[in-house]
Amino acid sequence: MKAKIAVCASLFLFLLIASANAAINQQSINDNAAAMQNILGQSGAAYIAILISLLIAAVLYMGSSVFSDSRMLAISKDTFYQALMSLLLIASFPVIYVVVTQLCVELFLGGMPVSGDVYDIGKMFLLWNQIYYGVHLLIITILYGGISGIINQQYTIPVASALVNINLTAFAKPMLFAMNMGITLITTSLFVNTFQLMFLDIVHTNLLPIFLPLGVLLRAFPGTLNAGNVLLAIAIGSYIIVPAVYMFDIYLVRELVSDKNLNPPPNTNAPDFKNGLGLMPFFYNQQTLSTIVSAGANCPLAKKFLNMGTNGYAGPYEVLAMSYNDYNNSLAGCGVFLDAIPTQLSKLPTWAVVALGTATAASAASSIITAATTLRDVSPTIWARLCAKKGLGTACKFASQFAFGLSAFSALSMGALAIFLFVMAFDLISGTAVSFIILAVIIPFINFTIVVIFIRDFSQYVLGTPISLGHLVRLI
Repeated sequence: MKAKIAVCASLFLFLLIASANAAINQQSINDNAAAMQNILGQSGAAYIAILISLLIAAVLYMGSSVFSDSRMLAISKDTFYQALMSLLLIASFPVIYVVVTQLCVELFLGGMPVSGDVYDIGKMFLLWNQIYYGVHLLIITILYGGISGIINQQYTIPVASALVNINLTAFAKPMLFAMNMGITLITTSLFVNTFQLMFLDIVHTNLLPIFLPLGVLLRAFPGTLNAGNVLLAIAIGSYIIVPAVYMFDIYLVRELVSDKNLNPPPNTNAPDFKNGLGLMPFFYNQQTLSTIVSAGANCPLAKKFLNMGTNGYAGPYEVLAMSYNDYNNSLAGCGVFLDAIPTQLSKLPTWAVVALGTATAASAASSIITAATTLRDVSPTIWARLCAKKGLGTACKFASQFAFGLSAFSALSMGALAIFLFVMAFDLISGTAVSFIILAVIIPFINFTIVVIFIRDFSQYVLGTPISLGHLVRLI
């Protein structure tokens, strides 16, 4: 029975090699060769562990001959068999990885200019999430400053001989609260995304050198066989499936903001914040994701993140030091046009610019008139001589009314601008919340579920050791 299984496994290995050759001929030979070389480099300790297992089997076999111990003979044969199966599994692992990843690339990234290994693509996708969060952090910071400076103020209007205070703080508080919630949401999303970046790096560079040899050695003994199978399932299964889930993520978000499901925002100064996803359609459309999948070849900001010494984990904070124009220039190569976001005065609608300018002029004129009327109380003689001049009599007579009218007009203009900022902030933050829930909650949960189920099935159906999802989750 075991010989039959070994023959079937060998045939399966040859089939995988043939499939891999076909896949390699269609994809970049250098990328696949580098990926296989990386796996072989990390598997060196596992081959040493296989050699140790074979030596243990030989020692047990000799001991069974010397002591005529049938139980020791059976253990030596089982150890030898498990060592051969471990050798077959680890030797075929690079081929399995190439075949599975190429299938995922063709299935989820078909039509995109793929460059680099799937781990590079997954890392670029996560770094692009970091950029997405950093841009939101900058925009919300700008809006927060605008609301605090314009709306969260108390205005004084002279009425007759009294001063009337108009306090807009109560109107600003709910908007500032929403801004604070948005910043909290961004911070949480950055934490989740940074954890995914770290986990991706751990799986790519640290998991195989530790778990593979330990799993092989545990498989050499009947009492620890299942533990060894679980470790091998975690190492091999994670290495295969973790980058694959990010290929699925790219496909998922691309379909989510595609023309079939959402009207794409135009590359003009009229963004549609009412699409329910905030700025997500700007960053995750077909054109932008194609640039990211090709390792950010045309995106200066993405390349800068990729080349950072800390794997881009500090990216959003690095980006906060950039100006709005720097953002625009850095992201233009990625197909993202931030000039469609009216966060600068020159980007505001015409009526909003007029309202702001008129309100400022009216407020300044009201202040001048109020200062002039103060002269009436301080020096009535000078005031009377001034008002006696031609053309100033009417102005002096109705100075207080003019000051009140101008101040009221200034307050109404500021209120109209405040309403615009409130509507813009509400649409932006509500869309931001939805997009962040998708990127930082729903998609990571789906990824974790897929990874856990794949490892469980790999352990059960490939290595023959069933394990419950609960135990596997606690182990991970």
